[in-house]
Amino acid sequence: MAADYMAFATVRTGCPQDGEGVVQEALGDLVVRWEQALSSPSPAAVAWDLLSRRVNSCIPPAASSSAYRVLPRLHADVMVLRYRLGIRLTGVAELLGVDDIVVCGMVRSVTDGTWHMRSA
Repeated sequence: MAADYMAFATVRTGCPQDGEGVVQEALGDLVVRWEQALSSPSPAAVAWDLLSRRVNSCIPPAASSSAYRVLPRLHADVMVLRYRLGIRLTGVAELLGVDDIVVCGMVRSVTDGTWHMRSA
């Protein structure tokens, strides 16, 4: 899981050192929210949200990939994990802390162009 966090952060930031720094910051955020994460329905979802938000906050909007300009953040995360990093759908679901069917639905809604109807 840590390797996937690093790969995601590196792809998004474009720099291994920046990616590592963002992952360390997100894990620090998780330590602060550890009890909250453990009492949530999905600690993995809490961890992913912290990482994704941290990565997003360090990238200027103009430098963000086009997926992040048009898709909801989690949909864009799924596309990066699946198609840029080649992680299987079940692996993406594990990282995001959601059921496989949720990830399948996100991929389908992006590829068939209906994402905007479901994310409003």
